[in-house]
Amino acid sequence: MKFETIDDIYTMNDGIRARFMSFVSELSDDKVKGVSAEGEWSIEQLVEHVSMVDEGMVRICSKLLSKAAAEGLMSNGEARVSQEFLEKSGAAATTKLKAPEFVVPSGDQSLAESIERLNENNSRLQEMRETFKTVDGSKHTFPHPYFGDINAHDWLVLRGGHEMRHLRQMGAILESIGTAR
Repeated sequence: MKFETIDDIYTMNDGIRARFMSFVSELSDDKVKGVSAEGEWSIEQLVEHVSMVDEGMVRICSKLLSKAAAEGLMSNGEARVSQEFLEKSGAAATTKLKAPEFVVPSGDQSLAESIERLNENNSRLQEMRETFKTVDGSKHTFPHPYFGDINAHDWLVLRGGHEMRHLRQMGAILESIGTAR
């Protein structure tokens, strides 16, 4: 996917977030706690994981943008997503990835707590929108366990991709446990 501007990335992410939140808000307690036939995480645990990762991504983007701002690196709102990231993310779409231990859900966080955490992270990211548009977030990188060193624009795209990946998994869990929303 090609992104011309930071606004394009935000628009994509906002659409994915709306679908994600709509999906989880329509689920009953028994459905969010149900585990797939493969015995992986429940939907509740997936949402906890997404909230943990989301918080980390917001923190990383903030640090990368702050560093660029301190150096006076300015931008015109153009998205500068790296080709290497796009190639790796395309390959990751069909690859089973193992979450690093620090973002494995504990199972102690309720769905409501995870949703609250997601909403707080989203508010922080929305506050960063103008900074993303005016500060060049493509010059500094932070390592991702699978994608390697990626810039703030890559992290921003990854945020939506990560939610979309887990939204698909939640749908598969519902199918696996033999129930619709």
